[in-house]
Amino acid sequence: MIVNSKKESTITSNIHTILIGWINLIQEKYLEVLKLLREGSVDGAALSSSLGVGRMKMAGRLANLVKWGYVTETKEHTYAITEHGLEVLMSSLTPNHNEIRDLIGEIGKLEGKICEVEYPIDSYRLDVAWKRIKAGNPSHAFEVHLHGDFFEALTKLKHAWDKWNSKPFLITTEEYAEKARLLLEGSFHEIQEVTRIIGWNKILQLHRLEKDLARMKTELGF
Repeated sequence: MIVNSKKESTITSNIHTILIGWINLIQEKYLEVLKLLREGSVDGAALSSSLGVGRMKMAGRLANLVKWGYVTETKEHTYAITEHGLEVLMSSLTPNHNEIRDLIGEIGKLEGKICEVEYPIDSYRLDVAWKRIKAGNPSHAFEVHLHGDFFEALTKLKHAWDKWNSKPFLITTEEYAEKARLLLEGSFHEIQEVTRIIGWNKILQLHRLEKDLARMKTELGF
């Protein structure tokens, strides 16, 4: 029974890998749907209109995505991307610095923060700063760094922490996260305990959840 269970697990994993590759490399039309659903739950008619696709064709695409477990359908006939669907989408995307930066700003606004991009700090500029009040100092400082040398990004975060006691966040890739940790253990050990290193894909996930929550609050009249 244990052997069979392992075989079933391997088969399931292999099927999932094949589907990811198939959708990413061959079926761009499905990725277009997932990209829209990343922003939040949408009904079929809105998806058809946004992509310029007939409703019957869109219904077929959505039926397949639901069958594969990448999309769920609600009782109100709206569609939402699942964690598996988001994994497929993430594997197809190349992270973009400005897009991630702007999403962090949107998340802050949805959380009720005052958000500014390219926020000046002496001779530097932080990618994103969150404030509790407009006239106040940044409570959160964000740097998006997807490649290259982390030294300047961490220098800006340390400067914001020293000057304003801003909570520092470094948004990066899985590949560079370990390199950033090594720098925090050495040259930037003063902010090691307070700095959060976050994968860029987590920002996309959080943005989607925040949009869904905001939409639900609006629907409920909160």
